[in-house]
Amino acid sequence: MMLTHDGHLTACLEVVDGKEPEMLDFQLGRWEEDSQNPTLDHENIEKFRHRHVDSMPLCAGCFARFICAGGCAIKGYRATGDFLSPDISYCQFTKTVVPLIVQRIYHETFRREVVK
Repeated sequence: MMLTHDGHLTACLEVVDGKEPEMLDFQLGRWEEDSQNPTLDHENIEKFRHRHVDSMPLCAGCFARFICAGGCAIKGYRATGDFLSPDISYCQFTKTVVPLIVQRIYHETFRREVVK
């Protein structure tokens, strides 16, 4: 959660101005200058609480879903207009890199055992 220059509490570092069209979906509340507490948007907060890989159809069955977690919400949203859409470029990156890292760990571990 981040407080923007114009008093919005936003769920995304890329949605930082109240004039952005995505602010309606990414605003978690408002902070008025003369207030001690923010006004919270409980509906949007609840929506974000339910944005996880188990609720994202494109993530079902993906081997890397708990590492990637659908990636950046705003990037998926901007690409498709769907709040539950993953950030496809991040997903592709993760699916490429994770097997390489696992292979590297396996080979480094195996080599150490052989040398001993």
